[in-house]
Amino acid sequence: MPGWFVDLIHTPPKRVIVPVSIRGVSYGNIAIISNPVDELEEIWSDVSWLAFVSLLVTSAMLAVVLLLVRLSLQPFEGLKRGLADLEAGRSNVSVEPRGATEFRDILRR
Repeated sequence: MPGWFVDLIHTPPKRVIVPVSIRGVSYGNIAIISNPVDELEEIWSDVSWLAFVSLLVTSAMLAVVLLLVRLSLQPFEGLKRGLADLEAGRSNVSVEPRGATEFRDILRR
């Protein structure tokens, strides 16, 4: 657990004194002292695990989005090659119509 996290949540230990007496006879006191660092270690563990899972889920979502963008832009490769052929002076250029309806209409023309 990093020191900055302990400083951020800094809670001083609490001390409670409980007197012990049985049938009127005092046997002294019991001191109960809290250990906030123990709780902070549990909190840090939970926060670390949540951050790790969030990173994995976000990375997976980003990978899916990038894959979908790549697949949706694939028809532009054919259009790019077709335009390069036209620019090179080839007049009988045809491009396979693929992708969304809008791309297919453009590629047919």
